[in-house]
Amino acid sequence: MRGLLGGLCLAVLASGLAQAQSMVPAHNGSCPSGTSYAGSGYCRATNGDVYVPAQNGSCPSGASYAGSNYCRSSSARGYVPAHNGSCPSGSSYAGSGYCKI
Repeated sequence: MRGLLGGLCLAVLASGLAQAQSMVPAHNGSCPSGTSYAGSGYCRATNGDVYVPAQNGSCPSGASYAGSNYCRSSSARGYVPAHNGSCPSGSSYAGSGYCKI
């Protein structure tokens, strides 16, 4: 669970960075579609897409499964984890435990 949370935090942080490049942790040594292995257990995305961990194989609305337990969205908007099913002001629930910001 700790690895998933770390990956989730990194994915959320990466979604807020400049869209030119983001990093996500590799899952069991493999990278999601649209990324390449960057070393030290990370995958690099240079396509501007947002990656978040899949929740039990499910992706939030607006994202598609990218393999390696990740979901990918080409939207400039990102996702944050829902807190007990609730989303922060200005966002909407996107399913699979995420809010679309």
